[in-house]
Amino acid sequence: MASREVHATRDRLPTGPVPPLGPVERAFLAYDAAHPRVNLAIGGLALFDGPAPAIDEVRRWFGERLPSLPRLGNAPTPAGRRRNAWLPLAPHTLTALIGERVVAPEQGRIGLISAVDDLLREGVRDGGPLWRAWLLRGHAENEFALLYLGHHALHDGMSIPHRVAGSLLSPDPPGPPQGEHRTPRHGPARARPGLGEMTRGGVNLVRGFWPPARPVTGGDLTGDRRLTWTFTDLSLLRHVAHEHRTTVNTVFLAALTTVLREWPGSPWHNLSNPDRRPWALVPMSTRSRPGGGAVGNRFIPFRVGLPCDESSPARQLAILHAATERGKGDGRTAAESRLGATMPRWLARLLVEAIQSPRHSHLLATNVPGPDRALELAGRPVTGFVPVSYLPAGQPLGVALTTYRERTCAAFITDSGCPDPGDLADRWLRAVQRLVPPGRRPPSPSTQR
Repeated sequence: MASREVHATRDRLPTGPVPPLGPVERAFLAYDAAHPRVNLAIGGLALFDGPAPAIDEVRRWFGERLPSLPRLGNAPTPAGRRRNAWLPLAPHTLTALIGERVVAPEQGRIGLISAVDDLLREGVRDGGPLWRAWLLRGHAENEFALLYLGHHALHDGMSIPHRVAGSLLSPDPPGPPQGEHRTPRHGPARARPGLGEMTRGGVNLVRGFWPPARPVTGGDLTGDRRLTWTFTDLSLLRHVAHEHRTTVNTVFLAALTTVLREWPGSPWHNLSNPDRRPWALVPMSTRSRPGGGAVGNRFIPFRVGLPCDESSPARQLAILHAATERGKGDGRTAAESRLGATMPRWLARLLVEAIQSPRHSHLLATNVPGPDRALELAGRPVTGFVPVSYLPAGQPLGVALTTYRERTCAAFITDSGCPDPGDLADRWLRAVQRLVPPGRRPPSPSTQR
């Protein structure tokens, strides 16, 4: 690209003001500082068809789309200073955040997974840019991948498929930012909940911490993450949910329950008696629409006990359906809407620390709505989207579910101190298939690795 074109692209990179750090964002930075072995980088792995573009082409593509995400064009003020602003980053610093990793062709998918695991060890720490991206190529002919990781203080997992991927992998450069400069942190204003609803939500939020989770015995966690995933058609999960009169999210959790019964590295095997029920932290977005509003953190913690002691898949579904239904409409969304951006800093830090404590839950299980339109990179279409979660301190594994164009991906994150996670995703898919009622033929799922 000619120098004049480079200069023009860089002039369009975001350097304007963005809203100050909210209490939840500050709390995640504090959590990061208090737990140096925890890697709070979350994101996604996008898979593509077609020949891999040159790295300069990828950087130019990002440069044209970063103006729609001003928060990615800034870094928070360094630790020790008042965290009331984001500092603009130099344009050349932004484009340098996009790297490249070449995999030997003979390594194939195993090489791609190994490269992703290597990159997951690289932290995104306070004091500089809070995101990175890498072009991954060479593992297959006419296929490549793009890994994006951003600090949880930059955004929550719900923001990534719609807001981040939807902007960075948009076929056309988006227009000027519509939400981050002129609207509150949580996006367009909406009706404020009443005091009674907010109070009920606050009480239920506190009640959600009881009883405390039983500690898991044994294990030598390293803080390094490994990723494994599987794809299947969304129609399979919808079929199971329809047959059992429940939701896709409940099917996701029921299959996870079966995985935890069977996988040798499951925390369920190490829980002390008499209660051997692992608790899953299931974050719920409080946005009015998936990915709506500005990039940031907007969620409530929802804790679900997984009935691993129950051997019947149908019974597991019934227990989980009842638990999730009780959590709907309990006012916690209203409490977050009223207090999320205004709570005292000490309270936000206390909540973030408590929510992620091993005395609160044993694993993170999140269902993230996928991108709402077709995505591409330099004319190459996205064929799959793999969510990348994180592991709170003391937790050995986590799982995230997302959908892109009617194909669902279940992605498991495990600590490197756990047993080999290679078949975790396959176990989950088989567990979903076992939930199909006898004699009820499901749609023929197409699987992709």
